[in-house]
Amino acid sequence: MFLFYRFFREFIWLCPFAAVGFLALTLFRPAPVFPKPVQFRIITDAMGEKVFIPQPFQGFIPGWYLFDVLQKTHRPEALAKVGSSRSWPTERLGFIYYIYPGLNPGAFPNDLESILANDRGYVYLAHSEVRRFGLAAPSLMPVGRSLGADDPMFSMTRVLNDIADQSGQGEIIIELFKREMSWVESGVEIELTGVLPPAKRRPRALSMVCPDGDWTRLWGSGMADSRLGLIDISSGLVATGRESDVERILSMNPDLIILRVGTAEVFLNDPRWQGLEAVRRRRVYTNITDLNGYTYDLDNIPGAYRWLAELVYPDLLQPRLRHILRSHYLNSYQFYLNDFYLDFLLQLDLNSGSSGYSRFERLSG
Repeated sequence: MFLFYRFFREFIWLCPFAAVGFLALTLFRPAPVFPKPVQFRIITDAMGEKVFIPQPFQGFIPGWYLFDVLQKTHRPEALAKVGSSRSWPTERLGFIYYIYPGLNPGAFPNDLESILANDRGYVYLAHSEVRRFGLAAPSLMPVGRSLGADDPMFSMTRVLNDIADQSGQGEIIIELFKREMSWVESGVEIELTGVLPPAKRRPRALSMVCPDGDWTRLWGSGMADSRLGLIDISSGLVATGRESDVERILSMNPDLIILRVGTAEVFLNDPRWQGLEAVRRRRVYTNITDLNGYTYDLDNIPGAYRWLAELVYPDLLQPRLRHILRSHYLNSYQFYLNDFYLDFLLQLDLNSGSSGYSRFERLSG
């Protein structure tokens, strides 16, 4: 009995050391690598790397690329039907929620251990760390100083459609964007030819982030756009803190403000901004939905450009934006934008008190 007690005591004393030793040994354990799928296609991602796509295609695990998958492939069925039930909020998807109503791709786990345990040959768009385990996690964005402004957007479109085995569809979507952008830009240029005011008389536009009543996140940047003859009024005014940023905006005194966060109504009624020319003339506009200028937004970049152009030069440009938006969604999705949808895209309710916004209202009769 004494020997048993002594053995038990020694065993208990050594357990912590044994556990630590065991954990230390696991550090040298080779990481699990999933074997290459028996059937696969090879695609080249945005960084030029070869990626094995299991066949048949099991679907995307999109992460934060959910909107981009829908917009750039037009294939909601390409989203993997896995994970727990989840209703995606309308604001997460934007207007495309109305095109694909009831969309519910499920909530796939985000932690690495769960991903490895639940993999069924999916393609992971926001989990690059799983590449070292042999899973398909292609890069969507190229890196390089020589890239054009639209190159990352086109690269993303091509890679997503290559993965979904519809490369031709990707090129169709890209070409439609190029045609529409060229059409909108040339239309604005033609209407402004010969009537563009001298530089000193052109609007001083500012893009601004100012959450309702929250000065701790205040930020502003001049909206330079050579196509519209706009200069960067924030150039040379370096922000060193929120107090400095307030001073910068007051010293710039823009006569047109686009709010990326917050609402025009709150801003216009805030006594702190009453000295600004933009406030006196009520040329402050809310832009927080799809026309907010998301850098890789294939659907709405042309419309957002026309939206800004008509606000900058309301007396020189005809109100054509509703027609432009309706034409795009009909050509791209075979989806007809009725007046309710157009009013939503154009944020009529949020800009009803801003000067000249009635130009975007539906035509009477």
